[in-house]
Amino acid sequence: MELKFLLLLLLFRWAVAPKPNVPKIGSDEDKSSKAAEICLLQPRAGSGSKYIRRWYYNLTETACKQFVYTGYDGNGNRFRTREACEKVCAIQDVQQKDESPCNLPVDHGPCRASIKRWYYQQRNDICVSFIYGGCGGNSNNFEKKAQCKFQCVKNKGQLAPFEACAQPLATGYCGGKIGRWYFDTKDRKCKYFYYTGCGGNSNRFLTKRDCEEKCFEELKTFGICGQPPDRGPCALNILRWYFNPATRTCEIFRFSGCDGNSNNFVTRRQCERRCLRDISCNQKMEPGPCRNFSQKWYFNHDTKRCERFTYGGCNGTMNRFKNEMACERTCIFTTDLPSAE
Repeated sequence: MELKFLLLLLLFRWAVAPKPNVPKIGSDEDKSSKAAEICLLQPRAGSGSKYIRRWYYNLTETACKQFVYTGYDGNGNRFRTREACEKVCAIQDVQQKDESPCNLPVDHGPCRASIKRWYYQQRNDICVSFIYGGCGGNSNNFEKKAQCKFQCVKNKGQLAPFEACAQPLATGYCGGKIGRWYFDTKDRKCKYFYYTGCGGNSNRFLTKRDCEEKCFEELKTFGICGQPPDRGPCALNILRWYFNPATRTCEIFRFSGCDGNSNNFVTRRQCERRCLRDISCNQKMEPGPCRNFSQKWYFNHDTKRCERFTYGGCNGTMNRFKNEMACERTCIFTTDLPSAE
């Protein structure tokens, strides 16, 4: 009898004792968790006969997507607008001015899936894995460690100024819709685009003015070799060469035969001798701040020779060549040829 009484007492205490990490029924946390659970459901078209566009949360892509709802049955993973879907399910974007995901704490989100992700840990300047619940959370949330390191880790060094502007448009891989500006190297213009909230690259600016101040000022340092290709107003179709500072190479364009600008060369060799020599050989050697060491060559103005140096892997200047021959071909064994100025 006493044993039964003790067992009943233990069961009663276990039943009434608070469970760790379990939201209290009816609490805001509990409601939030239950609301978020619909984000883990597979979309259901239903059994009706209508054709209604709706939005659902795609757990695999962690983004809101459109689907067709038939008007009857279905489930809770169904929203009238993308905004409504993102409000409940998507990774929430940063609200601060710089909108850097690297400044945010890790956030597992309210759902209960088990997805391996990576977040940036500011204290140690490293990327650490964590278990993401599948919905909600914030943008300090990366699918791959490499994405996290590229975006956040400081000791990898920073890009050289124009290298950021030269990167291609990258909207990222999350579900947000944030207005930003990027530099279009082909049109030489700063253009508006929507950033998704995570991923992407350094060619992303808060305002058009920020973009122009960063990228246009750098273009000026290239002189005539920084001018955009200009075919001119005439009717001919002549193959010419221009220097592209984004790729640091001479590329083909079509010249109409009149006007245009001075970044216009009859041959590739003329273009390279004028632009690569003027830009690369006249800059000082800089090893850069990173530690991904490799052997490179640079032109030494004092000795008038190409010499070896240890490059750190980021930043530096254009006075940097893969081997001695490339350095000598650009900076020493060349004669000045007339350009199409």
